[in-house]
Amino acid sequence: KAALNRMTETLAVEWARYHINVNGIAPGAFASEMMDGMLSRMGDFTPHFPRKRLGQPEQMDSTLLYLCDPASECVTGTVVKIDDGQGGR
Repeated sequence: KAALNRMTETLAVEWARYHINVNGIAPGAFASEMMDGMLSRMGDFTPHFPRKRLGQPEQMDSTLLYLCDPASECVTGTVVKIDDGQGGR
């Protein structure tokens, strides 16, 4: 994950001269087929999350739309974490 974060920063600097923004989205645990398999193998671990839930994929839409919108024209080299407070701080 750290390598992808650094690659995002490096490509943002490299492609800035072409007016191309490079950003990333780092999702936490979201409902998906892959997550269903993990939950069936490990059991329900969501009670250990601060909000005791998985994110829903559509909850990432607003972040993606922002990064595609002209309003984010100056945002580049950034990785936005969308994890509902799941990760350790």
